[in-house]
Amino acid sequence: MVFSAIGFGVVAIFTLLWWINRQASGVELTAADSTVQSGNPSAQEPDLTGAITNTFDNKVQGNVVTDAQLSEKANRQTMDVLLKEIQGIKRDFDAVKNENSQLKANVGQLQAEIQHNKKAMEGENSPTPGASQVSHPPQIAILPAKGQLGSTRFTYPKKENMPSGFYVPSGTFSTAIVLEGADANASVKGETKKVAMQFKLTGLAHLPGNQKLNKLTNCFVTASAWGEIS
Repeated sequence: MVFSAIGFGVVAIFTLLWWINRQASGVELTAADSTVQSGNPSAQEPDLTGAITNTFDNKVQGNVVTDAQLSEKANRQTMDVLLKEIQGIKRDFDAVKNENSQLKANVGQLQAEIQHNKKAMEGENSPTPGASQVSHPPQIAILPAKGQLGSTRFTYPKKENMPSGFYVPSGTFSTAIVLEGADANASVKGETKKVAMQFKLTGLAHLPGNQKLNKLTNCFVTASAWGEIS
């Protein structure tokens, strides 16, 4: 309907222009004929009939219609592109809206679970009637997972019974028999030329502190002497 109205308007305009030009050409031809009939050759104008054609044929009308159709096609293509973009934006918006609704539902579910767990914990920790209002910290036991704890057994060699040693402090004395070394060097240089002596202990050893030791009995003692021995 829009193209028909446009085409009709264009045809009407071109028809009006053609009619006006035709009327103007008829007036000019009438004036020229009157001049020729009056016998004035200087005022005669050239005859241009057929040199200018003011006609609105089917070819011109077809070009106008084609241009209008091309313009409408371009407009339709532009509108189609815009509609597709709008539809894509709408789909994205719907997807975001659905995702937001799902997130809200998840948040509401989590809040409900938290409230439920909180009430359950409050019910467990609430004191019974008649019981003392004493709060005890929760007992926590940390145990290794099954199969992750290993044991190791150590064995030590048995200690052998060694004979206990003893210490003879300074000042200990005992009875003894001189076995050799009575001929000591009594010279001036006797200190540098000592003579070996050997004793055999025959009695208990008397230690400082009025203690006695029998482990030295029948032991031999090697010594050195110099000077006069009496």
